[in-house]
Amino acid sequence: MKKYRIILTFLMLFLISGLIYQAKADMGPKATSDIEIIGIDEAYYFDILFEVDERSAVLLDEERIQQEIEYDYYRDNFPDVLNGYRDSDGFASYTLYRGIPHYISKIEGSDHLYHLGYFSPPDTFKVVIVTDAGKMFVSEIVNKTRFYASFEYDITDVTLVDGQNIYLNAGTIVEVNSIQYGNLVFLVLVLILATLIVELLILLAFGYEDKKAYVKVGIVNIITQIILQLLIFYGYVYVWNIFGAFIFLIIGEVIVFIIEIIAYRRILKEKSKGRATVYAIIANIASFILGLVSLGYLINLINWWLI
Repeated sequence: MKKYRIILTFLMLFLISGLIYQAKADMGPKATSDIEIIGIDEAYYFDILFEVDERSAVLLDEERIQQEIEYDYYRDNFPDVLNGYRDSDGFASYTLYRGIPHYISKIEGSDHLYHLGYFSPPDTFKVVIVTDAGKMFVSEIVNKTRFYASFEYDITDVTLVDGQNIYLNAGTIVEVNSIQYGNLVFLVLVLILATLIVELLILLAFGYEDKKAYVKVGIVNIITQIILQLLIFYGYVYVWNIFGAFIFLIIGEVIVFIIEIIAYRRILKEKSKGRATVYAIIANIASFILGLVSLGYLINLINWWLI
């Protein structure tokens, strides 16, 4: 009988591992920022300002400006006022002085939504817009918190003054929360349930019959899986995309393994502590494989609302 239980366990692990090919990841993801401008009804240039040293924000000739904007800017010309401009906080044009591959594009179908991509836009920046009439609006400093971030810059309430062309710390800028947590929680509950079923089936394969053991293992599993899913979500949204999620999956699995091996050695009294330890190891291997599979689905769902 023991032989069949062992075979059942390994067959289960093999079937789960075969699903791993469903998880897909874009190698080398890059952070992005989307920024929507609100409260303006005239033509303007869009850019952001980022921190540079004084020697970097030099005045550029027309040929050099064209080189900087030819492939990396959404318009074929650029406002003169930002050429050589560096404000009192040490911020200068992202388009002119970034120095590494980057771009600003206008999102198709929108008049006021812009996308910053390629080699990770800065986490700390200001939004600047320059109207064709020569008025410049600069936001306060904003600090990005998400890997894929979205912002709204609203200058609706800015009071224009005759003869004034530069408006500093103008308007309001906020990072937009676009995650529908209700649906996300539903998916996480489904993933936790799937993991719970797998680990309880493995417990059955190990020959445990006490009903109380299943209840206790179920409670421990639910608690540890909630911790794990929260870590994965944090790693993906706030740290480093798929790599952040994977790193936090590893960290979470280590934490979960330590918790479960201690808990199972105490609560699984029907058989030896050695068998409880082996069960914890096998169950966590299965949980890790299932975690890799679920990672793809979880990330696809997060992306549906974040991008």
